[in-house]
Amino acid sequence: MIMSATKLLPLHHPDSLREPVRRVPRPANRRGLRDFDTVLRDEWSIDPESCRPLRHGQNLVFTARDREGNSVIVRATSPSHRSLRQLEAELDWVAWLDLVGVPVGIPIETRLGKLAVSVHDEGELFHVSCFHRIDGTIVSNESSERWTDDFIRLWGRMIGRVHRWTERYQPTGQSRYHWHEQPEWRLREKHHDLYHPGVLERIDELVARLKRTPRGRSYQVIHADAFTSNFLMRDDDLILFDFDQSMYCWRLYDLLVAFQMQYVFSYFIRPELNRFSVEEFWRLLLDGYREAAELDREELQLAESLLRLRQAVCYLVSKPEARKWAIIAGTSESAYLGAMRQVEESLLSDQPLLPVDLAEL
Repeated sequence: MIMSATKLLPLHHPDSLREPVRRVPRPANRRGLRDFDTVLRDEWSIDPESCRPLRHGQNLVFTARDREGNSVIVRATSPSHRSLRQLEAELDWVAWLDLVGVPVGIPIETRLGKLAVSVHDEGELFHVSCFHRIDGTIVSNESSERWTDDFIRLWGRMIGRVHRWTERYQPTGQSRYHWHEQPEWRLREKHHDLYHPGVLERIDELVARLKRTPRGRSYQVIHADAFTSNFLMRDDDLILFDFDQSMYCWRLYDLLVAFQMQYVFSYFIRPELNRFSVEEFWRLLLDGYREAAELDREELQLAESLLRLRQAVCYLVSKPEARKWAIIAGTSESAYLGAMRQVEESLLSDQPLLPVDLAEL
């Protein structure tokens, strides 16, 4: 995949995280869309030569600098992943959260007041958006001293603040999709032969069951990916970013994503959490959440189903591109595929994903 400011190998290639190769920008194409370099310069006053790869997942993310030397984040999204209107819906919500004082990664408008622009480069279409760069610290296993009771509560409180303020949010344009409309569901048709047929049947049963579940007042747009890779700590507060997975779902799902990435998705279980039992982590997360928002006991009864929903989405996204995700995770493809087999087993089993009842806790 090549963008005019930055030459990138396909994301599954081991060399895709190396330093970019520069070349001369391409002229405008016959579709009338400008190229990547031109859009960065004209719409955000960003120097294309300053772009450096930052992270690769379902989007291409770069660091860059604008004309005044400010550090910014540039995100390029394939239309096969998100439509321009869905991207605008995401950024509309994020801009509103910033307006009401929730600490988030703030999108930058273009000179014409847009939040995203389509570009055409090297025969491919992308949607580009930009954000102010956040100063802060990633809380990882390299900073295990930060994993305290107060940090887990703060994590829950951050999610609760987002939910509480979102109760008042009214989209200015198109709304984000609902959980069962995620573009990720299309992967099962595209890569059908790569998935375990029994797992797909169990996922279908789960989706049908959740579709019959009453939505209730806790059903709203949520972040849907609020784990440690998507927030930074600054001045004893957490700043949430990467709302790419945001969707309409039950609020409990956000808490379960935090939980799943720490205790359920086998490859990403965090060694720094060994001091926290499953019960202790969940109680601390809920305690923090309830300092900012309400969570009904009735909604907690959905915990196992929503945990399985998250596990299913991770499976559909990760299995076809295990090599790419293994590189991102810093492990071998065989080790990552081993984790995928464990995910398959968990989705095929009738046993709860965890040996404890989160609803009872």
